[in-house]
Amino acid sequence: MAHKKKGLGGGKLQSTPRTARSEDISSFFPDHAAVQGDRRHSKMAPASDGTPASSPSCSPGPPETEETSIRDILRSLPTKEDMEALMRRMETAWESRWEHMSQDVLHLGSRIQGLEDSKDQHDDRVLALEQQVSAHSKYFAQLRRDLDDVDNRGRRNNLRIRGLPESQGPTEDIPALLRSLINPLLQRPLDAPLLFDRAHRALKAKGTPSSAPRDIICRLHYYVDKERILMASRNSNFQDRLGNPLQVFPDLSWTTLQARRALRPLTQILQDRQIKYRW
Repeated sequence: MAHKKKGLGGGKLQSTPRTARSEDISSFFPDHAAVQGDRRHSKMAPASDGTPASSPSCSPGPPETEETSIRDILRSLPTKEDMEALMRRMETAWESRWEHMSQDVLHLGSRIQGLEDSKDQHDDRVLALEQQVSAHSKYFAQLRRDLDDVDNRGRRNNLRIRGLPESQGPTEDIPALLRSLINPLLQRPLDAPLLFDRAHRALKAKGTPSSAPRDIICRLHYYVDKERILMASRNSNFQDRLGNPLQVFPDLSWTTLQARRALRPLTQILQDRQIKYRW
């Protein structure tokens, strides 16, 4: 007993260092980083050891799958170099398109310039043609007047007698009939010579007995006789043997008749005021 007390009271117990103890204990636990690496690379489900699963409150952090997906998303995001490359490709594409558009605009500009030049040439040609047409119109108007004058000169010895009834026979001696009517008008003997170059009815179909008779167109050989007949018919009541009124007109062209018809209101005023005029 005495020996035990001496040993307990007289000697001091030496304590084991903590570092040595902790190193001895840590050797019994696996490396946490290695275990996480194995779990990350392993595609197999962890083996069940029969222990109940720990509660969510005891879980140290988020599941490994969420962390992996976030890292994959971050890795898949474009970098600065990717954005610069994309911008360079877009700039190249837009430069190519702008170049094509510039060429198209230049081509359209050249075509428009050509069309404008062609339009200017056409305008000049149209203006020249309009001037030519205007000159031709004046020339044709003058030519028509000259032709009408020539036509009237060919008719200057002609007379047109209107109102003489037509004969019902197949033929009629118009020169002899005219002499029997014109000589009394001129206060000449019935057998006085009156020379006609030709005398006939107007060149149209014969009408019915109830229709108006066709005009007689005669050409006198002497112009003086034609003027005497006109003056006498205006100053006297010219009738045939049956008392039908007869009218004597100069034989004029259609154009001259239309022009005189247009001036009829003016000539009527001159006649009403007894103002003399000549054609």
